[in-house]
Amino acid sequence: MSETNNPKSAWKGKGVEIEKPWGSVISWSAIQSIGGKIIKINKGERTSLKYNTLKDEVLFVISGSIIISTWSPRKPPDESAELRYPIFQGETFNIQSEIPFRLSALEDSYIVEISNGKNNDIVMIKDDYGRVNEES
Repeated sequence: MSETNNPKSAWKGKGVEIEKPWGSVISWSAIQSIGGKIIKINKGERTSLKYNTLKDEVLFVISGSIIISTWSPRKPPDESAELRYPIFQGETFNIQSEIPFRLSALEDSYIVEISNGKNNDIVMIKDDYGRVNEES
């Protein structure tokens, strides 16, 4: 049996909940740069319009229904160029870095986000709540 320089391990963690004007987010860290969130968006509310410079995300709708709006990367968002995707319970949606996006809730909705990057690479473009210089 050979020894390894890369031992495996297991550990316990704890999520951190942050209230948002549109709902709330519970975030946690996982292996290496993998992270997760449970996002709650209240009916009729929406997140900021933003993009991630490095982080890719996959979203899974646990309950409710949302509209995900996206725009072309590296271009200022233009209403005429908006692509709208209705996403329902049990469906997933992938968003790669540099793609501007916004989540809007058609009803109270819970979404799981799994991502491969850090949360500090967010560039907020527009926000309904005046938080352009904060994390959305």
